[in-house]
Amino acid sequence: MSDSVTELVKAHLKQLRLPAMARELERLSREAAASNQNYEQFLLRLAEAELAARTTNALEARIKQAAFPVANETLP
Repeated sequence: MSDSVTELVKAHLKQLRLPAMARELERLSREAAASNQNYEQFLLRLAEAELAARTTNALEARIKQAAFPVANETLP
C-alpha cells in the first residue's frame, strides 16, 4: 500500500471509530504480503485485532467501574 493510501485508510478507520484496526493496519498489511494472504484473510486479522482490543477495553472498564477495594500490601 502506498503511503498516501495507508494514511487515508487510517483516517477513515479512525473516523469509523476502529482505532485498533488503524493501529494494526501497516503491521498486518506487511505480514499479509509476506505470507501471501488474500484480502479476506487480511481483513479477518484486522477485524480480530479490533475485537480483541474492544474485549480488553470492556473488561478493564468493568473492573474499574466495580471499584474493588485495594488490599493493603503491608504484611507482617
